[in-house]
Amino acid sequence: MFIVNPDIMSKIDKQTTKKYGIDSLMLMENAGVSVANHIIENYPFRNILVLCGPGNNGGDGFVVARHLFNKNYNVKIGILAKNGKYKGDALKNFNIIKKMKIPYFNAFDQIGILRRSLKESDIIIDAIFATGFSGQFRDSYIPIFKMLKKRKKPIISVDIPSGINGLTGEVSKYAITAETTIAFAAIKTGTLWNEALINAGNLFVSDISVPNDLISTYKHSYLLDRDTVNLLKNDSHFSSKPYSHKMQKGKILIIGGNEGMQGAPQMSAVSALKTSSGISYVYLLKKGGKRFYPETVFINDYKKMMKKCNAIVIGPGLGIDEKAKEILLNVLLNNSNVIIDADAINILSKMSKTVVKKLIKGKILTPHPEEFKRISGFSFSNIQEKIEKAEMFAKKNQVLLVLKSPPTIITDGKSTFVFPFMSDKLATAGSGDILAGIMGGLLSSGIDMFQSALISVYIHFLSAVKTKGMSISANEIIKNLPITCKEIFQ
Repeated sequence: MFIVNPDIMSKIDKQTTKKYGIDSLMLMENAGVSVANHIIENYPFRNILVLCGPGNNGGDGFVVARHLFNKNYNVKIGILAKNGKYKGDALKNFNIIKKMKIPYFNAFDQIGILRRSLKESDIIIDAIFATGFSGQFRDSYIPIFKMLKKRKKPIISVDIPSGINGLTGEVSKYAITAETTIAFAAIKTGTLWNEALINAGNLFVSDISVPNDLISTYKHSYLLDRDTVNLLKNDSHFSSKPYSHKMQKGKILIIGGNEGMQGAPQMSAVSALKTSSGISYVYLLKKGGKRFYPETVFINDYKKMMKKCNAIVIGPGLGIDEKAKEILLNVLLNNSNVIIDADAINILSKMSKTVVKKLIKGKILTPHPEEFKRISGFSFSNIQEKIEKAEMFAKKNQVLLVLKSPPTIITDGKSTFVFPFMSDKLATAGSGDILAGIMGGLLSSGIDMFQSALISVYIHFLSAVKTKGMSISANEIIKNLPITCKEIFQ
């Protein structure tokens, strides 16, 4: 599923007409029909209020209203355009509304009718601004959006909830909170930014005849969801034969566990085992600490073992002392299938950018935002900036970057995936160690780096969501890994 920013989508729309001869009026018709069909198929209600803004989003709303009216729905249209004036395709569809005598009123001038219509309606269609919104509402719109905020009626947003910046994801104070959002051709980038995604509700993408081949020629990213994971799974050639033994399933080495942090690498190690590794070795910098998981194998010579393993995770609980730095340099200079996590990133952030580029090339880096800022010098305040900075860093350093915290960005600088789904169950100590272990486990089993990174992000999230209760520990996530992996891979 494609993700594009509003400016690029506008260019794509124009090229759809210019290059393929698909008229913009046809695109508007297809968009409106898709929303009308969604309502017909999913809602039993008959009283519909369609709020139509001043631009093409309002034109989409007119199409929705027309098709529902033809299906004998009780439809009213609230006009939210200055002086009720439209142009282009929106005007053509408004003229059809008038000729069909579908009831409409000016929401600015007839606030009483709007209030009564809101009360009488079962569903509200938000076709007000969509991608045409940025900044804050004009004063004339605020009373209307305040009224919408108070109504506990299902709202269906057309393309993107009004009041959300389609580029950055900034959410205005009075932005629409939709039950469902139906995006056209591609998800608009801003929709996936934290609070904006909550406002979007259930998000669907409708095919309105914009060619996928055309979208792919423009700057875009991809949504990482269950459908994507299913495609990746089928392409990964992941398999475990009944006669496989542990050495054939993959060997992984986890390095970390300095003073007071011996649990971190052990959580990574057992996560790898419960995902796909056949055997998981742990090298602890602090010897004599408690061993939490008897199924992991503890070793004293990491140099010898790293030559035998299919993947290495370094960083969980590693510390930042000289011994940790020495081990990190040894690992990075002599191995390729390496996941660099946690303190390993903090150590690298104190080195010169030239040295760092050489060390991390061809590897996986898994920072959270603060770690990313330390190693890259980049910070971000919205989703567009996060994607741009992630791609810039990954491309420059030829590294596969998994930039954590919602939305998680996975990119090698050429292809970018966005995982926007959120759960506060992941906000627990050890969660990042689990993700590194899952990723390492998949990598050790023969799945390539990019696929391992993408699938592991999904497994990690789903395993957390499956836990019961509100406040959970990392071990509860770990317990769900076998169930989640079975659900995905079988």
